[in-house]
Amino acid sequence: MKKFRAGDKLAIPAPDYNTMVDAAQEYLGRQRDQGCTPGGRFLDAGIIEIKNGSGADRERFDVLEIDEPIFDLDTAAGAEQPRAVGVKPGGPSGKIAVLLEPVADGEVARACVSGMTIARIDLVDASHKWAELKENECGHLQTRRETGAGFILWSSDETGTQLVLLRLSNPPSETYIRCTCLMKGTGGSGSKGDCTADNVKIIMGTSPLDDPDDAAEELTVLNKHGYDFDDNGAADIEWNATRVCWEIYQIDCPE
Repeated sequence: MKKFRAGDKLAIPAPDYNTMVDAAQEYLGRQRDQGCTPGGRFLDAGIIEIKNGSGADRERFDVLEIDEPIFDLDTAAGAEQPRAVGVKPGGPSGKIAVLLEPVADGEVARACVSGMTIARIDLVDASHKWAELKENECGHLQTRRETGAGFILWSSDETGTQLVLLRLSNPPSETYIRCTCLMKGTGGSGSKGDCTADNVKIIMGTSPLDDPDDAAEELTVLNKHGYDFDDNGAADIEWNATRVCWEIYQIDCPE
C-alpha cells in the first residue's frame, strides 16, 4: 500500500481496502476499551450529559443546578452512563454543572460536574476563593468567603464577571467553621427558619464576613431546632457544608 497525493486517482484493490477498514476498526475498538476519545484523550468521568431544563437557551460556561436523572437508573439507558436534568439554580447547593457548549432549552449538552474546568464567576471580592450557585442565576457562579462546591484555582484577581480555572466537587477545606454572634429579634419553637445575626466573631476556621472587623455586618443563620433567644442574645453558629448554610448549634438561655 502507498499514500496518495491530492489529485491522484484512487484504484484501491479490495484486499488493501479491507485491510484498512480492519485496521481502523481495531484502532477505534482499542480506544473504546481504554475509555479514550478518537483524539486519544481519556474520557473524563466528571463530564456528563445534561438536559437543559432551565426554560431558556444557554451559552457555553453557563451554569445549571443538577436535578433528577434523565432516565430511570433501573433501566438499561439509565445505567449506561450518568445523565441528568439541569435546572435554574435555587441557591447554593453544591450541585453545579458548568456547560461546556451552548444548548437550546430542552436539549442535551456536555457539562462538567466534577474536576477542573473553565467557569464563569462573579468575583465579589478578590479575597474570595470559593464559588457556588446563585438563586435564579444561570450566567455565572458567585464567589463567597465560606466554603463551596467550587474552588478557584486561578482568577484575574479583579472583581467582576470573568472566566477562571475552577475545581468542582471539593470537600470543605476546614471540617468546622464556628463563630460567636448576637442574634437579632427573638426566637423560639415557632420561629424555626432563617434568622439574622451580627457581631460575628470567628472561633475556628475562616471568617464568613466580607469585612471581619465590621460588627454591623449581618449574617443569615438557620434556627433549625427552634432555639429560644432574646434580641441581641449570644449564640454560637457553625457552617453546615452539606446544607450549605449557617446553623445555630448553641445559644445562651434567655433570662
